[in-house]
Amino acid sequence: MAGLNYGVRGTQQVCVGCHAGHSMIPVPPPSAMQREIASWSNLAPGAVVTASASDPNGSRLSALVDRQVERIDNLFYAYKSPQNVRQGVTLTLTFPVPIEVREVVLWNQVQRSNSTIRVTQSTTRLFSDVGKTQQVGQAVQSGALNVTGDTVVAISGTGVRVVEVTLDTVTGQFQGYNIATLGEIEVIARGQ
Repeated sequence: MAGLNYGVRGTQQVCVGCHAGHSMIPVPPPSAMQREIASWSNLAPGAVVTASASDPNGSRLSALVDRQVERIDNLFYAYKSPQNVRQGVTLTLTFPVPIEVREVVLWNQVQRSNSTIRVTQSTTRLFSDVGKTQQVGQAVQSGALNVTGDTVVAISGTGVRVVEVTLDTVTGQFQGYNIATLGEIEVIARGQ
């Protein structure tokens, strides 16, 4: 059978039971609630990410949406603002098509012995146009982000093309630098 099978064309492959056990459990038909839950996903990796301020010596905007917040403990792999630019940095996620947003999840940068940085206030806004002239609903302030996990921002809207997160106040340092940074932005959403 063609596809992702390993082997030379025309040879026969035999299952050796790699997944025996967990893949043989019958899967029950999904309930309406399960189908509803499964329709939502983190769509942030599909967005184009921009920032109002980025370190000119190197800053990875893609780190904000790469689903690897726990692995980032090195400035080389993180988004960072220029030195001493800490307040009012705006991070913008622009989606290629309108989406329905259920919530935005923010992750503070990983805390290490030499990194005490914390976003103590942020503001999240949703826009229906890439020019950011049509705001969807009210802006939501987060308060201090959780340093040991995620912070759910209760904001939702339909027809969203842009998610904007402004880091209003940031305290502490990241590896000795006075910068603004964020570990991850998740946009829990679905297509329209």
